[in-house]
This record gives sequence, structure tokens and C-alpha cells, in this order.
Amino acid sequence: MRCDSNAMRLVGARSWLFLLIIAAGSALVLTGCGDSSVEQDEVVEDDADEANNDDVTMSDETDVEEYAEAAAVETAEGDVADGSDMYTVVCETDDEGRRVSCAVDQDTFIGWRTVGSNCAVCHGQEAAGSSFAPNLVRRMTEISEERFYEVLEKGIQTEGSAMPGFGDNPNVWPRREAIYGYLKARANDDLPPGRPDRLQD
Repeated sequence: MRCDSNAMRLVGARSWLFLLIIAAGSALVLTGCGDSSVEQDEVVEDDADEANNDDVTMSDETDVEEYAEAAAVETAEGDVADGSDMYTVVCETDDEGRRVSCAVDQDTFIGWRTVGSNCAVCHGQEAAGSSFAPNLVRRMTEISEERFYEVLEKGIQTEGSAMPGFGDNPNVWPRREAIYGYLKARANDDLPPGRPDRLQD
């Protein structure tokens, strides 16, 4: 039988090429290239990084909300009294029924002045809240009188924030009922923001 040398060389080249492909595939597996488990690990790590970033963003948003919810006073158990017996407000209105001026009793005026000189630093001039302290006017619709006095006296501390107690402050604690009455008048919308006049006896 006669052998074709060209055909033999072609068969030999194909055999070597086949062996080379097998060897290359083995090398890829051994080095982890093309291993789906490695790719899966990378995906898991990426997902974990994204989740961590989401957690950081969520934490930033919830920190503000949590502080606003708990910085000065917390929602109390028990009844939230109307408190309208704690103040007297008389307002004059224009022809369209809009309040143009309001006058309050002596204690409520003292409450307004005390809030402005002691609480406004954190809670805003009208006690309507700030970026780091809650709106006291709204809070008065959520807490009891007893809880208000408790927080005013002892203060409250939360993670990352704190309100000092005013139980030993001679400019605040003796006027606690006046403060409560003023804030209740605001919360009940009987007294608008701004400086009130004093009722004449």
C-alpha cells in the first residue's frame, strides 16, 4: 500500500491541534478562568456592595426621621388632653374672617417669651422645628401633659442626639405650665405664629 505523505502530515497536525485544545481547556479550569462559581462570587460581592451602599443611604434618611421623632419628646401613652383650659386667646379678624391680631393671658404670654428665649435655639423661633429638632407645635397633639413635663424636666437622649433637662433651670421649670399652655394654643390653632399681645385685666 502506498502512503500519501501529505495526508499523513495533515492527520498528524490535526491530532496535535486536538491535544492542544484539550490542554488549554484543562489549564483554564485549573486557573479558575471560565469557572461560573468565580463569576457568581463576583456577582454576590457586587450585590453586597450595592446593598451596603443602599444601607448607608437608608441610614442617612432614617437618622433624620428618627431624630425628629424622638429628639425632644416621645409619643406618650395615655390621653392627650385638649389643653384649652390652660390658655386664653382673643383674636380680632378682618372683614374676610382672617385673624389680624391676637391677645393672650399673662401666663400664655410668658410661655411664648420663654419658648423664644430658651427653646428656639433648637426648635426654631416659632417652635416649628428645625433640621435637628422636632416641631413642638405638632408634637403637642401627640403627647400627654405628664409626658411633656417629664421630658422638659429630665431631657431625653437618643442615638446621636440629646436634649438636656430643664428641671434645674430657674428660667424654664417654674414656667412649665405657661410653656405648655402656649404650645397647646399653637397646636390647637387658636393662636397663630408671631408675637401675641397681652390681654388687659
